[in-house]
Amino acid sequence: MTNLVPPGIRKIPQEGVARDLVSDELTLLELWALILRHKWALILTPLICVSAGMLYVLLAPTVYQSRAMLQVGSLPGHALSEGEEVAIRLTSQYTPVDTELANHQLPRLARVTVDSADAGILTLDARGRTPREAQKYLQDILDNFLARRERTYVHVVAARQQQLARLQADLRSLQTTLRHNPVGATSAVGLAGLLRQAQQSEVYSALLSLNGSIDRIENELEAGVPPTEILTPRYDPTAVKPRRWFILGLSFVGGVMLGVCLVLISNANLSRSV
Repeated sequence: MTNLVPPGIRKIPQEGVARDLVSDELTLLELWALILRHKWALILTPLICVSAGMLYVLLAPTVYQSRAMLQVGSLPGHALSEGEEVAIRLTSQYTPVDTELANHQLPRLARVTVDSADAGILTLDARGRTPREAQKYLQDILDNFLARRERTYVHVVAARQQQLARLQADLRSLQTTLRHNPVGATSAVGLAGLLRQAQQSEVYSALLSLNGSIDRIENELEAGVPPTEILTPRYDPTAVKPRRWFILGLSFVGGVMLGVCLVLISNANLSRSV
């Protein structure tokens, strides 16, 4: 059956198409010749990109980081603020509202994180222009926080101890009352005897309640955790910004890829013109 070709359209033999496809592919020798012909572009492009990356590294401000950990302190039975609340308070106190200003301010409190295992432990990261500046800034934050927190903790403990002393005094008073008026000592009969027994029953109930309250407060005081500095701010001479080797490596790889792309585009344009 004869294939009909519309007028004005030239039929291209399939062997000619295959030949064109083969001619578009580069052999190893042609690729090597292409590299030699554009060697300066392949050399200069990575060098320019690495130079630009090195210039950025030299001009960008160097940022150092110091890290510390602290226990915010807790006393069961009293509403001391938890770790998340303290983290939010510290962040809002030492971080500017303007995000752009916060990113460029040095020294600054970069991050406050709550420990996943213990909500009372916080990790603080501060940044500065030098390792000493970051360390000192973070130490000042910890000193101010621990001083305020220690006063609050001491005040709460003193209040609980006063409450415990009052309960213990009430307990001794009841015990004295029971010693002077034992249960078997009453000889009253009738209504007076019943009233006396009811009063003694109330005294015993109050005695049990006082013992329970005293035990609870003593347990709370024993379980209390004062605010402490777990990890002092460390001196870290390694800069966190800019990451020099990462930037230079990325600049080199990007320069090589850019050079290859330029060579391939130039070769494709040259092939079309021919």
